[in-house]
Amino acid sequence: MWHRNCKEIVLISRLQGDHFLKEKHVKTLYMIKQLKSLISICFILLISFGCPKNGARRSGSMEFETFSKSKDSNSNFKNTNSITQHLPSTTTFTPRPKLNLNDETNKDYFLYRVSKNNKFSYMLGTMHAGLSPNYFSSKITELFDQCQTVLFEADQEIYNKNYQSEFETRVYYPEGDSLQNHLTVSALKVLFEIFTTDSIRTQLLKLKPHGVLQFINYLVQKELEDITQVSWDFQNAIDTKLLNLAKSDNSKSIILLDDLSVKLDNDEVAFGDKELEQLLTDSIHPIQKGIRCGQLAQEAYLSGKIENFDNNYQKVCETESFLRIMNQRSQHWLPALTSAFSTGNACAAFGVGHLDGEDGVLLGLQREGFEINKITLNELIKNN
Repeated sequence: MWHRNCKEIVLISRLQGDHFLKEKHVKTLYMIKQLKSLISICFILLISFGCPKNGARRSGSMEFETFSKSKDSNSNFKNTNSITQHLPSTTTFTPRPKLNLNDETNKDYFLYRVSKNNKFSYMLGTMHAGLSPNYFSSKITELFDQCQTVLFEADQEIYNKNYQSEFETRVYYPEGDSLQNHLTVSALKVLFEIFTTDSIRTQLLKLKPHGVLQFINYLVQKELEDITQVSWDFQNAIDTKLLNLAKSDNSKSIILLDDLSVKLDNDEVAFGDKELEQLLTDSIHPIQKGIRCGQLAQEAYLSGKIENFDNNYQKVCETESFLRIMNQRSQHWLPALTSAFSTGNACAAFGVGHLDGEDGVLLGLQREGFEINKITLNELIKNN
């Protein structure tokens, strides 16, 4: 497992646009950064042992003086390989058992047949991370391969091409403003206990809350991958696999449901000052909460019950503003889904959280006269 400072370097690199950085390059980059800081002893430690476990503090650094004593002499994260091994004892997190993702009894997919006027289509509720594409039967891949029209939330490649540079600009506060002006001292203290190096802290103070959340989520992602031995990267999810397969077939019609032009605004609204303050000052440590929520999502999805995903995960882990925007997105999708399903021979894959509720896709389609039935894999095979 990586040391935490190595993870922090990857985060800075990603924020600065070095998307090509791979994990195997981290130690080299760490060496360069320490050399630039003229801390020769860290260089020696790096050559001998890999990335040091603790960030070296520069003498005379005043920016974080308020918290220096508590962090450097009594930090819960000091001298650890794993973040989760040394979280504050006041948290109420209980480790959850590792799930057997190969157990066929768990594989109750969120797969629906949609019909109207004898025209048939299919919807797959997905989980964007935490489940390997191999978890899903090849029959589902074959189903999407047979559909003439396929619908997905968005294409990350298009977003990166058209909006990533704007995101990297808007994620920062304007000159003269800082995260310190938006959080309490208690919240900043927790944040600086998670990120122990001055270079990371300097970056964090420049970022708006949704940018800070990306830093935290990246650490949570790596911890979840260590715990579950499954990728929690969206690029390795079933949505991405099905989209890439569709893009390799020029005869298919691909419809992207999200309006990416409003995504940047939505990101800021969904996670602002209030949400970051709550995350950092909650009784459950933010890293532990992220791990718990990831496992709750995984468990809820594997149960195959839509009410479990809503009640046991979303209402527990997602913010009110996030859920509100999610419902708005679901409503925005309905015209495209209605049009495609009216023609038939269409397949749609999107997050399972968009299915249920008054503003969810299931009720929205039913109001348009569609009959929707959740089907098993055996029923899919029988009818195809």
